[in-house]
Amino acid sequence: NVTTCTGVDVPKLDPPGAEGYSSTVVNRLSTLLTAGRLNSKAKSMIVDAFDSAGSADDGLSLAQQLIITTSEFHTTNTVESTEEQRDEPSFPQSTGKPYKAVIYLMFGGGCDSFNMLTPYNCNNDLYQSYLDVRQQVAIQKEFLLPINASDQVCTEFGLHPELPAIKALYDDEDLLFFANTGALSQPVTKDNYYTLTNMQLFSHNHMQEETRTIDPYKLEVGTGILGRMTDVLTRYGYNTGSFAVEKNSAALVGKPGVSNPPVTVGKKGFPRIYLDSNVKNSLSKLHNKTELDSGFFADLWSASLMESIGNNNLLSNLLDTVYTTTKFPDNGLGRGLETIARLIATKDVRGVDVDTFYIQAGGFDTHAYVESRLSDLFFEVNTALDAFTTEMKLINLWKNVTLIQTSDFGRTLSPNGNDGTDHAWGGNYMMMGGSVKGRQVLGKYPEDLTDNGPLGLGRGRLLPTTPWDSPFSGIASWLGIGVGGMDEICPNLHKFNSSYLISAEDMFTELTPVSTPSPVASTPSPTVSPTLSPSVTPSPSIFGFTPAPTVAHTSAPSVECSADNLETKLSLTSDSYPEETSWTIEDSFGTIIKSDEGKITDSKTQYNEEVCLDPLVCYTFTINDSYGDGIQPPGKFSLSVNGDVKLSNPKGKSEYRYLNVEFGNCESGFCGNDVCDINEGEGCGSCASDCFLPVNCNVISNYPSGWTYSNFDSYGMVFDVSVGSRSVYFYELAVHILQHSTATVYVKEGPYSADKDLKNWNLVFHGSVSASDYELIKFDSRFYADAFSTLSFYISYGSPGAFIFTAEGNEVSNGDVTIRPGMLLHRQRGHQLPDFVSSVDGEAEFVDSLKYDYAQSPTPAPTASPTSSCYDKGGVWDISNKSKDWCKWARKAGESEISNRCEQKNLYEDCPFTCDSCDSSPAPVTSTPAPVPTSSSCSDRTDEWTIGRKTLSWCIWATKGGADAATIAQRCEAKNIQADCPETCGSCNLTPAPVISTPAPVTSTPAPVPATSNCSDRTDEWTIGRKTLSWCIWATKGGADAATIAQRCEAKNIQADCPVACGVCTP
Repeated sequence: NVTTCTGVDVPKLDPPGAEGYSSTVVNRLSTLLTAGRLNSKAKSMIVDAFDSAGSADDGLSLAQQLIITTSEFHTTNTVESTEEQRDEPSFPQSTGKPYKAVIYLMFGGGCDSFNMLTPYNCNNDLYQSYLDVRQQVAIQKEFLLPINASDQVCTEFGLHPELPAIKALYDDEDLLFFANTGALSQPVTKDNYYTLTNMQLFSHNHMQEETRTIDPYKLEVGTGILGRMTDVLTRYGYNTGSFAVEKNSAALVGKPGVSNPPVTVGKKGFPRIYLDSNVKNSLSKLHNKTELDSGFFADLWSASLMESIGNNNLLSNLLDTVYTTTKFPDNGLGRGLETIARLIATKDVRGVDVDTFYIQAGGFDTHAYVESRLSDLFFEVNTALDAFTTEMKLINLWKNVTLIQTSDFGRTLSPNGNDGTDHAWGGNYMMMGGSVKGRQVLGKYPEDLTDNGPLGLGRGRLLPTTPWDSPFSGIASWLGIGVGGMDEICPNLHKFNSSYLISAEDMFTELTPVSTPSPVASTPSPTVSPTLSPSVTPSPSIFGFTPAPTVAHTSAPSVECSADNLETKLSLTSDSYPEETSWTIEDSFGTIIKSDEGKITDSKTQYNEEVCLDPLVCYTFTINDSYGDGIQPPGKFSLSVNGDVKLSNPKGKSEYRYLNVEFGNCESGFCGNDVCDINEGEGCGSCASDCFLPVNCNVISNYPSGWTYSNFDSYGMVFDVSVGSRSVYFYELAVHILQHSTATVYVKEGPYSADKDLKNWNLVFHGSVSASDYELIKFDSRFYADAFSTLSFYISYGSPGAFIFTAEGNEVSNGDVTIRPGMLLHRQRGHQLPDFVSSVDGEAEFVDSLKYDYAQSPTPAPTASPTSSCYDKGGVWDISNKSKDWCKWARKAGESEISNRCEQKNLYEDCPFTCDSCDSSPAPVTSTPAPVPTSSSCSDRTDEWTIGRKTLSWCIWATKGGADAATIAQRCEAKNIQADCPETCGSCNLTPAPVISTPAPVTSTPAPVPATSNCSDRTDEWTIGRKTLSWCIWATKGGADAATIAQRCEAKNIQADCPVACGVCTP
């Protein structure tokens, strides 16, 4: 203070913009960024750094950078720091144990390994079978590289011609193969694998995770196979290192706090952390050691940050001094293996006893042109592994290294229409190293490659016979892990007996003596430098450093997305009414893969989602606005798949309630009785002449007058169709339009009933139609309709000039199919179904408008044995906790896939017609019942009873489908129901005869129901015989005549509930 002439004290003021300005800025930043918790020592250091900067702007930038590194910014603790700086990280001292390295090489996408290791000279002519099954993707014998084998079906196998270095390693006894290996949860057969396998087969993401973790029951949840090995070895006193090339992998993750977390390294080494010199000079002092009463989490942050930066410098500096003698190929796998070789060469400096590495080579999802793509891929693999082997031998560490190759799964032996192969299960894999007992094929190579063999699952998929647990338990033994640690490493190993397993002695020439666990270290104080890496940098922790078990934490990485997956991204900005918006991604089996989960809660907010999907599955993305006016601006959305936008409204869109789009493997059509790929050029490849040309061309034709067209300002129409006594497949519809347009055809079961939700409809056609007198729309897939069922057809157009037939109050029928009058739709663009409007004037005759095939022969096939029925179960029932019409589900696959689906769900008994399991020979009749007296049994049983584990109204069944007398007699004999159904079976004798057996009680006819109580039918659904239906509607379904209705009412005994439908009301 200064004293004026009047004796008044005036405070000295800091001049603005000069002295004191930096302190004011730092205080304000502390308030904004740390709620004022920044400690005084830190403030002082940051003020000094500010003042030393070149300008006020530079000082502000530097202060912000320093504050966001502080523990007060990242935690809610207060900090009491000391003057002592933290120790610089260093490598641990070697324990003197012999060095070992395990390299996990993943062929991402699913390797076609039956072209990597093929039959060659075999006892049962297996090579010819290989040619027959693999067809155009098979490799001719003169190009294969032969290798000798023993104790297998072949004395010689063939290697892919692009793998000469692999052959050399095999011949030098440094490489072996595991035959028909894969992820298994327990021993299974082709008959029970679907129900007993605890994993999602044939899916990239899931099967890669299963192969990396080898823990199908999640007993060691969140850990990987190599991570559990390093955990056990750390307890044994080993210094361990763990590295992932390019991206982290679940295979390397151990339990939190047990072993060092994995480090991610680039294919060319470690990326350095760049720090400005001013930041670097102040950083270490900002993160000095702390007092004992300082916040624990704050200390953990500071320790982790400084350790991570130090480790990055340590490892980067070390690796910069190491070079390989061998020239590695300039491809992804070559560069990655070169980095692994350089890290292995630093083992002594790092003081490490065991290293584990993960590296992935992509591109093996060969759905097209498999052989040309495999040649390129195997060329890269061959040259990269050859260089790696050479380098390891030059530095005398080849005997210390084991490399095992895996993949998501094997691929189908039979090719697809694109000269490619698809997702399968069992495959062949290789393991190499100086200690590997090579020149052998372990496991059991399949003796039968056909679908009829004991391992054939259909479509050329083979059931594995060696679980991944076996090779990796052998590697664990090679590292010196005994029985005591094996349960943790391979928690599922105990489920397999010796016939599934391979001993470690058969895999390796020598094993490391079994180690024992070291004493557990005491709990460290908070100031001990932990091993947890900070969240702001991917820099690694030092490897070989003994971790602090109580503070280290490792999170399991998220599921990795293979380059061969469908990378599906949704970007959605909500409008002012976010609660109205919802979306789902659903697969073709009705399973919701991803949805909004009710999280769209904030208005005008962007939401981003990403999911990796299987390219072999068809998916439907659906976005819905519950109010019906669509997402309004500024709301918008965009769905992209592998960068290709599939559906969007970038500027917002009104006038829709529901939008959807299909993507993935959804492109197939029918060729006669075969499924074909619609992308095979013109027609359908080998079946082009049959494509969409059914054998039986049944039509509804020659419409009478009164059939009309919609007018210019209508955009579509609906009409109902009833099917008669024969099941049919609809395949073609004729339309008439005035101008070129895009048409969409939907079909659903049941009458129209103003169902506006297209999720309940089946899309059978979407494409362009040209202006003509009439255009034939050939459905993408034939739509099956059960006998006596009712369907709704809905056709929408993208142009108002589209004309289509509809009926004005008339029905048209040819006995098989009845079309009821349609309704015109106004201003319809295919996004929702609007209300009906009246039709307009105009009429025309129309021919050949709706075409169909019979789903079964007009002449009934011989009836099955008493244990089955030649008629499919028609209802919905549960299989594997899902409710579906499973017979229809099997048919939707197309003719070539029906048998696979029948076997998959074991549908033979419930769906004998669909699954082609009807016995053509009628069952022998045990005895011919004696004539039944008219007084006791000349009326049929009307209730349901069981024959051969099935419950049906068997008397009605005998006459089902309008069967003639001969067929009825055959059915009666097949099920031996003459005594119960004498009228149906024609076995009534008007002359009384002795009764052989007591007939079942006959349900009496209910007395007339008073009009005051029951002359109104029930309208709800209720259960009869384990089926839930609107039974009153069912009684009259399909336009049944009076006799049929009475028969149905009696069959279900619903007269009391449905007096109007059953005609039992009294005045």
